[in-house]
Amino acid sequence: MESKESMKLTKKEVSKYIPHDISFDILSKLPLKSLKRFTCVCKFWTNLFEKPEFMRMYRKHLSTSTYDDHNSRLLFKQTPDGYMSDEDNLYILSNETFENSIKLDWPPPFESHHIDMCVFDSVVNGILCVYQGSGSCTSTLFGQTVVLWSPSTEEFKVIPNGSIEHLILKAFPPGTVFEELPIIPTFVGIHGFCYDPVTDDYKLIRRFGFSLNPQNINDDIVSFWQIYSLKSNCWRDLQVQVDMPGNMGRTVDFAVNLHGMCHWLGNEGTIVGEDELVSFNLSDETFIRTPLIHVDDGPFIVHLVVLKESIALMEMDDYGGYLISILGELGVAESLTRLFRTGILPDIQEIIGVGKNGNIFYVTGDEEIAKYNLNTEMIEEIGVRGRFGSCQMVIYNESLLPIEAILS
Repeated sequence: MESKESMKLTKKEVSKYIPHDISFDILSKLPLKSLKRFTCVCKFWTNLFEKPEFMRMYRKHLSTSTYDDHNSRLLFKQTPDGYMSDEDNLYILSNETFENSIKLDWPPPFESHHIDMCVFDSVVNGILCVYQGSGSCTSTLFGQTVVLWSPSTEEFKVIPNGSIEHLILKAFPPGTVFEELPIIPTFVGIHGFCYDPVTDDYKLIRRFGFSLNPQNINDDIVSFWQIYSLKSNCWRDLQVQVDMPGNMGRTVDFAVNLHGMCHWLGNEGTIVGEDELVSFNLSDETFIRTPLIHVDDGPFIVHLVVLKESIALMEMDDYGGYLISILGELGVAESLTRLFRTGILPDIQEIIGVGKNGNIFYVTGDEEIAKYNLNTEMIEEIGVRGRFGSCQMVIYNESLLPIEAILS
């Protein structure tokens, strides 16, 4: 029988000589927060992100770990290039190319008039939040229609607009100089769509912005927030002690949901580069703000996506590529870890979404839709055109879960 000393020695020798490729393969599959805890295990693991071999593995798992379910598809919202038509189309793509794609009919509220459509970035349990209109409104007229829609079951729910007269009275109390304004520039924007497991409810969060300066509507904005509950089918005011930054100008890749929270890029537009991540918990109605520290002096074009069960940022650099970073902990700016830069994406105008297999989709200057693969670094046109500023790619997880089940 082996002595205890011999057994300890054997274990020590085995653990000491675990091949690096095996340990790298295991570590590369971990979320960033867990991975950082393991960097103190041994000296060789301290600088993992500086080791090319590890980064190749991490990059591969980064783009395939979140959306590997066989029920997930890619939705493409297209506005045709040029000005021949303003009507938006919606397709399900096969193998992330336009070949053999299937065109979908918009839900009934938009069947006869589907112009200026937008699909909210986050799809929840197979349910899309689809809205139409820019979001500008007055005290009596909304310029936006919002619908929850399941393409799999063809079920839809039109979200009531609610009233904002009381919010206008809060923004412009009687007796103030603003009470006599002939026009009140008003904006409304959906900032989050999420499932609340605590109350078994689907919820939306939106922001109203009233401009106190009609000559410059981006100045002196007074904000109010509201939450919609599918169970109650109504909006209610959210009481926030400190105003949460909103993002009224973005419609694509500025918001995601993860771990029961809504996350969006916040920037009031007053100072270039002062973006921050706003994370809102719909269950307890608390929020966390994370400042984003830019490392380049570029245009600060930032896209928000989910990679490896973590919040990830894609920031355009000065050379036509993107810097990809992952946030390790909400509220901690220093936990944002820069992973790698993509190659140059020639003639890129804007990113319109991220696919399942490490593909980044974007619009070119010729209004072709192209994809760049993070693993192979290859660029390929997918065989369809789309207008700049109007196209989206959204990962859609098919589900037969009925919307009305929540109401019952």
